[in-house]
Amino acid sequence: MTRPLSVADISSYLAMTGWSRQPVIWRGAAVWVHEGDHEILVPGTDDLGDAPPPERGCARPPGHARSAAFT
Repeated sequence: MTRPLSVADISSYLAMTGWSRQPVIWRGAAVWVHEGDHEILVPGTDDLGDAPPPERGCARPPGHARSAAFT
């Protein structure tokens, strides 16, 4: 069994695949931008008891990024 992805795992993946973390924080979440027109939000903590796991919105093949935060 694999462990759930952590915020650190997701942030590392984004940094390694060309996404840039912005200096702003929105409601506790980091804003990441790709190619200047795609944005996603990465939660500030792994403890998201009332939300689905954060990887749900990131698990898309390359080239299929959307500008919505984990939808």
